[in-house]
Amino acid sequence: MDKRAFEKPFSRRDFIFFVAATGLGITACSQGQKFGINTNQTQISATEDITNFTPTAEATRVITTTPEVQPTQFVSEIERQIDKWGVAEKIPAFEFHGDKYDMYDGRYAMTPESFVDQMVWFKNNDFHAVTGPELTLFSDGIIDLPKRSVILTTDSGKGSINSMPRVIPVLKETGMHFHSFIWTADMIPECPTWEVFEEGIRQGVLTIGSHSERHGDFAQYTAYGMVSELNNSKNKIEDRLGITINSISWPLESCPVFASDLVKIGYRYAFGGYSRDKVIDLAVKKADKNPFCLPRIFPPNEEGISMRPKGLTLKEIMELYIGEEIS
Repeated sequence: MDKRAFEKPFSRRDFIFFVAATGLGITACSQGQKFGINTNQTQISATEDITNFTPTAEATRVITTTPEVQPTQFVSEIERQIDKWGVAEKIPAFEFHGDKYDMYDGRYAMTPESFVDQMVWFKNNDFHAVTGPELTLFSDGIIDLPKRSVILTTDSGKGSINSMPRVIPVLKETGMHFHSFIWTADMIPECPTWEVFEEGIRQGVLTIGSHSERHGDFAQYTAYGMVSELNNSKNKIEDRLGITINSISWPLESCPVFASDLVKIGYRYAFGGYSRDKVIDLAVKKADKNPFCLPRIFPPNEEGISMRPKGLTLKEIMELYIGEEIS
């Protein structure tokens, strides 16, 4: 393994200098389409064929029949993958910003085409995309998940009016799942972005969490200020979408020391960024001892190379964390 993979690439506070230029901030609502997602509008065009793939919804079971054997046998997809690949002790979490962004002079970047390629790669290599309920129970040490699992997260705001209509059908067709963390103050009341998230929930491809109200550096907050703001953000999301949320991604990857105080208002886990000392540890662990500062890594850019872990391809990243070669 190239030793560059174990170099810390930058400080979490570097995020301050590009937040306003990401899909979270500057994309105006008027640039997005009037909402009305057509799940056939995104054509999958990637390096591998998935036309025969049928995704499995997160809470269903796959029916498999043998002509000579009755009655029908029910086998869950997760059980199948555990039987095939074994049990995960840790699972990497990727940090996206939709499917189109360019930061750090292209070192952390994504195009819709690259996004499709990466989702197809996960599907074709039999990776399970972890849902919110599954992640809650896994980080609590209650359930097992397949060794070939991945957590796909994205920080969201009004710019999602542009990206989510492309992202949702790709997730649906490849059987992947996004944890979408909403920056509530960035949501324009007259902008139909909320309807995009509603569609993703209906399609079964989104778990929703908070990305705070004002996108501040929570390491500088008091415990009272943190709880107050995140309670407001939580209430806005729950009231608008009619769901209950229990997760957050920290703005600027800044984990406060008193994050566990969030338990009393219903939060169960939170994502930071480079929140552990070694790259090999930048994954969510079963029965994680620090569920309110879970690490996230970066998906590869257009050139197929990640900035965190530095210099690695998607295949190399997943081999690093699952501890075995992917053929």
